This record gives sequence, structure tokens and C-alpha cells, in this order.
Amino acid sequence: MNDQKYIINDSIGYLAGRVKRELTRLLARNLCDAGGEITAEQFSLLMMLWLEDGRNQQDLADLYGKDKTSIARMLQTMERHGLIVRVPDEKDKRNNLLYITQKGLEIRAKLFPALQSSLQETEAGISAEELETCKSVLRKMVDHLSRINDEAYKGNKGDGCDEEEINCDDK
Repeated sequence: MNDQKYIINDSIGYLAGRVKRELTRLLARNLCDAGGEITAEQFSLLMMLWLEDGRNQQDLADLYGKDKTSIARMLQTMERHGLIVRVPDEKDKRNNLLYITQKGLEIRAKLFPALQSSLQETEAGISAEELETCKSVLRKMVDHLSRINDEAYKGNKGDGCDEEEINCDDK
């Protein structure tokens, strides 16, 4: 890549990040308009539990692509609002499994149309073929980058780099 011709707002990283931010803003607005009192991020975590109730915090962090500490804060808020409960894992007492409460299920019925509306607005004017091509390319990139990152962090614990924060200390 020639640095002089690099245009940041045309880079894949910039564009992917911008899509995520704009979609999150749209979803937050639509959730608010629908009477939701949760954030778009909390709604996303609830969606993951709607698909598979009884996940642990690390599973959610991995799926969501955030560090375990950030997820823990969101989960604490959700638990305080009665959307989820933590139940000790009988197989591993160090873990808690997360389950949706009745209130969490009621929010799904109330707010799921806001998600559908957000996705319809996002995809407006884009053909089915274009959407599938975009998703296919993004899936390949996610798989490729996951393999690179997983390999890079294997055996590197304690070397000054924190995988979740990507914060490398001076060595």
C-alpha cells in the first residue's frame, strides 16, 4: 500500500467501524421509539441469550467481540433491571450461566420489531445479491482475522500484551 494514496475513509476498517456505529445509532433510536429502556448493546446481548439461553459470560464476550470486563458491566446492569439471572454452573462452580427472565422475554416481544425495522432501513436500496456478497466477504475476513489473532496470542500470555485490550506495554 502506498501511504500517499491511502484514503482512510475508504479503508475496510474505517468502513466496517462506521457501519457498526451507524447501525448501533439507528437501533438505539428505534429501540427508544419503541419504548425500550435498554441500550442497543444490551439488546444485542439479550438476542444472543434468546438464541441460546444459559451461556456464560466468556461465551457472550467472545460472540460480541468485547472484553469480559465490559460485558460484565453490561450484564450487571441487565441483572439489576431484572432482564437476566445468573445461575451457578453445576459442571464448573467458578462459572455462572446467564438466563433470560420473564421480563427479558417480554422485552423481546416488545422490541424485536425495532430490530427488524433497523435492518430493513440498513438494507434499503441494496440488492439481495449485493448483501450476500458483502456478508460472504465479511465472514471470510472475520474468519481470517480470527485465525491470525488466535495464532498470535497463543503462548504469548504475560509478555506485556493484553489480548482483550490490545494494549502493549513497552518491552
